[in-house]
Amino acid sequence: MMDLDNLIKGLYENFTLGRLPERQFNRLMTEYDTEQSNLEQRMSELETATERISNKAVQIDKFVRLVKKYRDFEEMTSPMLNDFIEKVVIYEAEGGRTKDRTQQVDIYFNFIGNFVLPLSEDEVEALQSEEARRAEEIAERKRKSSKKSTQKRNHKRAEIKAKAEAGDSEAMAEYKAILEKGRQNNRKRSEKMRELRMSDPEYRAKMEEKERLALEREKKRQERATKKKKIALAELKEQAEKGNQEAVRELEERRAIARERSRKSAERRKQRAENDPEYAKYLEERNAEYNRRHTARRKEQMEALRARAEAGDQKAQSHQLAERKQYQVRATVRSYRKMRDDALSGDPISKERYEKTLSMRREAYHAKKSEQTA
Repeated sequence: MMDLDNLIKGLYENFTLGRLPERQFNRLMTEYDTEQSNLEQRMSELETATERISNKAVQIDKFVRLVKKYRDFEEMTSPMLNDFIEKVVIYEAEGGRTKDRTQQVDIYFNFIGNFVLPLSEDEVEALQSEEARRAEEIAERKRKSSKKSTQKRNHKRAEIKAKAEAGDSEAMAEYKAILEKGRQNNRKRSEKMRELRMSDPEYRAKMEEKERLALEREKKRQERATKKKKIALAELKEQAEKGNQEAVRELEERRAIARERSRKSAERRKQRAENDPEYAKYLEERNAEYNRRHTARRKEQMEALRARAEAGDQKAQSHQLAERKQYQVRATVRSYRKMRDDALSGDPISKERYEKTLSMRREAYHAKKSEQTA
């Protein structure tokens, strides 16, 4: 500080004697003044810190003398507690009335305040393990409690539903209220999730990843189930071909169930197509695409079978090729008959498809006849 004061005095003398321009004088004075202010502030901070350290050392020395005073004692007395303890702060308990109830207590000693002995590495590790164990126990109890509550709620709901189905008017009203409350909760939950998706990109990305994984799991599950069904069906067909009557009966039952499902599905599609022109157009395009792929696959199989027959495969020549041709003939006849019956029933879509098929057949017939004539 003395050196800085001498610099300022010398600067002023040079300015008054005309040795230093006013512009340089003002600039240097501003810099020196700023530096002096910073030094004064720093000195004040250091003095405050020094005083605080000195006071702390004094307080620690007083506490050490107090400990030495009560170094040898056989009984804790009230005057001793008053000398050592300034105050005790007790926080609100956590964990409810359970064995995991915890409550923080801070003891402030005279002279040194709230002093806590540092834990060793083993003690820290043991404390962390204990906290993890308690957290797992709490989570497990919550899961069990939630499961028990859900089972109890479902049991009560089933009883109310049974009474409602038996005709109890009071139970019917109560069950209706339960269903309406469930729908309201679902709407609120959906709305909340929608708002979170819109406002929180991180949550949206997390949910999209969760949905993607769920779809992948469901797809794999369906693939496994489909594969398992195909294997079981192939084994059942094999047993039926060997003459197992039980397998023949079960196979026929499965086919009957499949036909009934297919009929109901076709009826639903037909009813929807009558009321929805866009859906009718979509069905027509989808069926056309399916027929195209099916025809292409059958054609490839037939060509492969012919190639095997031309290569000298006796089985392909004598049996499989003939069976495939007969199957194609029967399938074509069934398809034309069904198409004609649907058109005669008055269905405009079926009628249009049937007329289109007839037109294509006529064109193919005339083209073939023209080639033969030529």
